[in-house]
Amino acid sequence: MHDTHVKRKEKPNACLLRFSDTKETDMNIEIASGALQLARGQTLKVRDGAGSTICARAGTVWITEENSRKDVVLQAGHCFRLQQPGLALVQAFADASVSLA
Repeated sequence: MHDTHVKRKEKPNACLLRFSDTKETDMNIEIASGALQLARGQTLKVRDGAGSTICARAGTVWITEENSRKDVVLQAGHCFRLQQPGLALVQAFADASVSLA
């Protein structure tokens, strides 16, 4: 099973993706633009993303942030700005596409 982590970079409009598996291997990918495809039930972990904006490009995603009582459901065409430091989870209800800025 793979976990996907996103960490906000100091460059505007860039995020660093880190993929981990049970063998402790990591892969870092810097994304300047574009969208990430999430399969149904797949979870994207965003670490230290406060101030980043997540937009649902296709499908519907659920977002929950560490230390927040409010969860968000985004449908295609809607965006949400992360408010809390720490961990945020983005999970696809069905196949979905999201972008981060």
